[in-house]
Amino acid sequence: MKMKNGAFFLLVIFYTYLIYFLYVWFLTNHHPNISKMTSSKFTIHLLSAIIVSTILLACGNNDSEDPKDNKLPADEPGTVSAYIDGDFFRSHGFSPVSASLKTDVNGVNQYRVSFEAEAEDNGIEQRITFSIWGTDFDSVKAGDSYSAGDEVGYGGNRFDGDFYRTGRSVEFADLDDITDSEQTSASTLSITAIDHENRLISGTFKFKSIDIFGSGLTFDITDGKFTEIQY
Repeated sequence: MKMKNGAFFLLVIFYTYLIYFLYVWFLTNHHPNISKMTSSKFTIHLLSAIIVSTILLACGNNDSEDPKDNKLPADEPGTVSAYIDGDFFRSHGFSPVSASLKTDVNGVNQYRVSFEAEAEDNGIEQRITFSIWGTDFDSVKAGDSYSAGDEVGYGGNRFDGDFYRTGRSVEFADLDDITDSEQTSASTLSITAIDHENRLISGTFKFKSIDIFGSGLTFDITDGKFTEIQY
């Protein structure tokens, strides 16, 4: 467990004054020439230290923290995780993750692997979908990367992502956001591992998703991660 700065300073000051208190108590009780004023001054200093330590502790507890420090993307097989505008997303629910592979797309030696991950919390369903295209799926390996806008017909590896947010309760009945990834090289996916024999694939992704109706609504999908997804 990570200790905050305020708590650390509190402990340091507390134990320092505890040692000082025991020292003054020893002198007061074993040396009659020590005046009572010394004890009184010590008491004032001790109370001041407690007040200052309390303030430091409060400040430490209010320190802003990156939410990624508390919620790291999951590494469990069959999961998809990401941050949506800084809010953590992790696939869960009745059908949290699915993936499929299609080969000979358009009657040529092309493939498409499609992924879908969803999670529902507090009456709002969020769904991330993404796909990769390329040629000769058997040669796909760890380290391969895909970018939005790349043309497969010219030897490129293409990526596309979408983000959907739908209301599943009366409170959010009108919520229905449909967004598509920005078609730039900033929208990417990288494969970190693939097992062709057992049909398992892992990787990372990120993209900016834009409202398809032109409202200007956008979502930043960052630190995306999928682990051993069966296709």
